[in-house]
Amino acid sequence: MLVDMVDDVSRPRSGDAFGVLGSAEMFTLRTVGTRSADNLLGKARRVWHDDRERALAYVEHAVRLPLDEVERVAPVVLAAHTMLFSDVVDVLEAADPADSRWLDAALAVMETGAPHAQEALRNVFGAIDQDHTLYSVSPSERRRLRVAMNGGPTGPDPWDVDPARTVEYVLGIIDTCEAYAAALADDGAKE
Repeated sequence: MLVDMVDDVSRPRSGDAFGVLGSAEMFTLRTVGTRSADNLLGKARRVWHDDRERALAYVEHAVRLPLDEVERVAPVVLAAHTMLFSDVVDVLEAADPADSRWLDAALAVMETGAPHAQEALRNVFGAIDQDHTLYSVSPSERRRLRVAMNGGPTGPDPWDVDPARTVEYVLGIIDTCEAYAAALADDGAKE
């Protein structure tokens, strides 16, 4: 019985040589689009403070990347959310267990952020809460995450961004990432 189940999962679907993973062509397009968006957003962040026009050009280029047909989301939106998630989780993972500055800074940014930035942070908090044992999140931090996830006005679904507003949306996420870095720097300066 188990052998039949494993065989069924590993058997390619009709016209699909790669089974549940999808076709080689789809996998390649998805990887290229996501990597390209990551690359372009990284470039935008590097020039964010010195050359906003150039940063905008990188974001506009990333917005023109084709839709990820597997995820049904623009690669730039996925890349922007991944960037914000990585910023918060990198600080969390480097923090001592008793150090909640990663969360203090994120909550401070959330209080003043635009609705879509708040919603993006709620999604980051949800992912961290879901995997709290992986990240060694304390019970008090989990309570704070859950309060933040359930409170305040909700913004638009972060995976369903209006194509006409994608540039503005992604620029807002970059602003959120930069505000998070600034909040951490301010907190570190107070010590």
